[in-house]
Amino acid sequence: MKSMSEQRKPVIEIKNAYLDYGIIPVLKNLNASIYANEIHALIGEHGAGKSSLAKMLSGFQPPKTGNIYYDGERIKCSPGTAKRLGIEMVTQDNHLFPNLTVANNIVLGENDKSAEHAVSRFFDELEIDISPKSLISNLNLSDRVMVDICKHFYNTPKVLILDEALEKLSASYLEKVIQVLHRMKEDGCAILFITHRVDDIYEIADKVSIIRNGNIIATQPVEDIDKFNLIKMAYTQVIRTTDINYLNADFYNLLKYNEAVLKKLPSAILISDEMLNVRFINDIAKNYFEIDESVHPRIEMKQVLGEENSNVFNLLQSCIAERNEEIFYDVQVQYLKGLSSQNISIIPLFDGKLFIGSIITMDDVTEYETLRRQLSIKENLSSIGLLSAGVAHEINNPLEIINYYMQNLKLTNPDNEKIMEIVVDVQEEIKSISNIIDNLLLFSEDKKLTAETVEVNSLISGIVHLITKSTEERKIDLVFDTENEDIYIKTVRTELKQVFLNIIKNSIDAIKENGRISVSTALKLTDSERPVAEITFSDDGPGVDSEIIDNIFMPFYTTKTGSSNNMGLGLSISYRIVDKYGGTMDMNNLTSGGCRTTLTFPAAVE
Repeated sequence: MKSMSEQRKPVIEIKNAYLDYGIIPVLKNLNASIYANEIHALIGEHGAGKSSLAKMLSGFQPPKTGNIYYDGERIKCSPGTAKRLGIEMVTQDNHLFPNLTVANNIVLGENDKSAEHAVSRFFDELEIDISPKSLISNLNLSDRVMVDICKHFYNTPKVLILDEALEKLSASYLEKVIQVLHRMKEDGCAILFITHRVDDIYEIADKVSIIRNGNIIATQPVEDIDKFNLIKMAYTQVIRTTDINYLNADFYNLLKYNEAVLKKLPSAILISDEMLNVRFINDIAKNYFEIDESVHPRIEMKQVLGEENSNVFNLLQSCIAERNEEIFYDVQVQYLKGLSSQNISIIPLFDGKLFIGSIITMDDVTEYETLRRQLSIKENLSSIGLLSAGVAHEINNPLEIINYYMQNLKLTNPDNEKIMEIVVDVQEEIKSISNIIDNLLLFSEDKKLTAETVEVNSLISGIVHLITKSTEERKIDLVFDTENEDIYIKTVRTELKQVFLNIIKNSIDAIKENGRISVSTALKLTDSERPVAEITFSDDGPGVDSEIIDNIFMPFYTTKTGSSNNMGLGLSISYRIVDKYGGTMDMNNLTSGGCRTTLTFPAAVE
């Protein structure tokens, strides 16, 4: 009996398509069919031909030989033809106009008002909280990706091609996009979903094709192929032999190949039995949790993770007990190098209906989350900086006039004590406002002064000597330690001194009294063998609430109360100074209590 897709006519059919880039063939006599009311996933290793197939279908790269049929009629591939037929492609690169609004990017050729109205109504239907009036350049990465996808949704395509377009979406946006894709499928859209994320295929797609070396080697309904076989077919060598004498040897070799792949994958992988004993652990996971090669293969999961990761063990235990397949995002995991952010995936294993264990994978997204947070901070600081400069200018003018009248009132009424008292109070408040304006102007100033070579250790030693008396009065130990005699960076000495003082002052204010502040410096090498200067400030104060630490570098954001002098600008100004001279600034809580601020700068040579 024929399947439903075999009984239907495909919207797009590819027959014997061949494509090369010069002497390099990328698609080799490829055959494929894409149907309406279906989400068809395409998976394969890097360079297998996935994106080339997408470009061919959207008209950007016509085949050298072979034919493409649309609703049964042969078509000549071109972007214009694809557009006319309702074929839309979303790539991993955002093809948006950064200086236009969201509305003008989605609805081209209409006036601003009608475009904003149409997009606002469209976003309301999709429950998307992005202002149609926002400039693309002011959006964060996830928002820009969402706008690019919505631009193609808005055109109501008949065929939608997603070429690894969902990878940069936030979890909330991804959930919304999946809902829309299923609605589009129900409305008759044919969707080609190109991805390397296996979990997304099982959540989104109806059918999956595996492409290897420019050819589709298998196409199956998603429910008919398990994840192990999908990964094996997409990413490992499939052994073909007709000689019965070699079958056992080939099968053994295939197992060894697969084991080698699992060991060397860039994710931490643990395979546990039904009792949560670890039966397999790859090299990355061994390094994460300092597991000795000689450890018995049935080590308990709790022992692998350690007491410091009891939260992770409880999460795994609960999920595995219920035999659920789950993904947990941005889980805090303590390992050899410190605290990390991990996306943890749990896949239950069954032999028929018998539960036999689970595969746990951990993907380290610490760097990604750090970069995302830094990008968001920089974008917000830039916008607020412009606003601050404008506000400061507008306040300064009337403030000078008020101060002039107060001075005049003071000179003309020297004997009136009541008036003089009021004038003095008002002038004090004017002075306070003036200080705020000075801070605003300092924050908004993004001028990069001529950098000089600064020796970091001597600068810190001078600061420590300067404020030691103040810390001793509060019974706070201020300790400075360095691994290197001299560390040089390119910056402006006075600005760097301001950064160091701001950080130390924050630690003093957090501790209040009876505590310790440690400052250390070191020369380190990055992964690309670049020397960097690392300056670390640690204290044993109360730390920063985890719910607000992401906002700690935002202007006017402060954890301090009861101080009229505190504007919440110190760390914001420091962040901009550090960034201005090619450095990074990061703050995190210590597991033992307290807070650590880490600065890195490109190292210089005296």
